[in-house]
Amino acid sequence: MDEFNERLSKYDLSETQLSLIRDIRRRGKNKVAAQNCRKRKLDQILSLADEVKQMRERKQRLLHERQVLYTERHRIRTKFSQLYKHIFQSLRDPEGNPYSQYEWSLQQTGDGSVVLVPRGNQTILDQAEPASRKPHNP
Repeated sequence: MDEFNERLSKYDLSETQLSLIRDIRRRGKNKVAAQNCRKRKLDQILSLADEVKQMRERKQRLLHERQVLYTERHRIRTKFSQLYKHIFQSLRDPEGNPYSQYEWSLQQTGDGSVVLVPRGNQTILDQAEPASRKPHNP
């Protein structure tokens, strides 16, 4: 602004002329500032629109992945149920009677062994007494 005033002082201008020149300069600067502001705002809107698009795509991918996982979980549960029923059809007590899957449960120990435990004794196997477990020997 000082440089602008220095240049104006070189000319013999009336106060009205100086006021008009300053007004024109102020309007020009304001116009450029408004254009810059609109451009920044548009850039920000475009950036947010791109971010929204990416989020929607990510949401679709996650929804698809969730559906795939639900399907896989259902398949695994069905397979588990079939295996569980098959094992209980094959298991027999010492008298040759089948174990009831409603009274007994199969559990896997930390070392990977499968044991038959009464449903009333379903505690964490690591804490259960080894004598209360019946090892499954296929």
